[in-house]
Amino acid sequence: MHDDQTHEFSVDPEHTGLRLAVIAGFFGLAVLAFLIFSALLPGSWTVINIILAAVVAYGGAMLIERWLKGHWHSGRAVHVNPAAARMTQKGAVETQIDAASPVEVLTWRFEVKGRGRVPKGWWVVACSLAQDDRLLAVYTFMSPKNLEALSNTMLERFKVLTSEKKNKRTGDSVGVDMRLAGEQRRLHAAEQRRWQEGAEMNNDDFVRYVEYVVNTFTL
Repeated sequence: MHDDQTHEFSVDPEHTGLRLAVIAGFFGLAVLAFLIFSALLPGSWTVINIILAAVVAYGGAMLIERWLKGHWHSGRAVHVNPAAARMTQKGAVETQIDAASPVEVLTWRFEVKGRGRVPKGWWVVACSLAQDDRLLAVYTFMSPKNLEALSNTMLERFKVLTSEKKNKRTGDSVGVDMRLAGEQRRLHAAEQRRWQEGAEMNNDDFVRYVEYVVNTFTL
């Protein structure tokens, strides 16, 4: 994808408004289902009714989430063309990176260790464009299967983010090799800002975006 057109990528598919709507939907469905089951199974069936209501609410919340993701976007988007990359919020520019000036393209990844919204063992895969004090960072969550499906060239772009604590404690090769140490410092700094400012993309859009910005901003 290397042309003169402006390409738009919607980001943050699970934005705050959507999450709140799904939570509200879950509890609303749980109450409604409990009342219905209580009318059908009165008396000593309370525990069973609660379980059945929770199951129905969970399934309904998943359907609500799936529908909302296709119809309710965050209003935030990334626009890229050969001249610039922009992060916008409802049309207003949040961050702009200009191709006419030097741009540092950083790409990295790390494995999710804990349990939460993203399953343990998945990967955070990220890309940032840095210029002066401005940084435009995007990322995606990839399953091990999807990560392995990337081409070797694409996979090699994403440097594995090493643990700062491990490097300081063991004094391993990253601490010895100044070039690698400097690279890891830049990646950790970019990761800190990604955590605060970054925008999530789906896997397919992320791969297309990275291919475009690497070809556009590193030539």
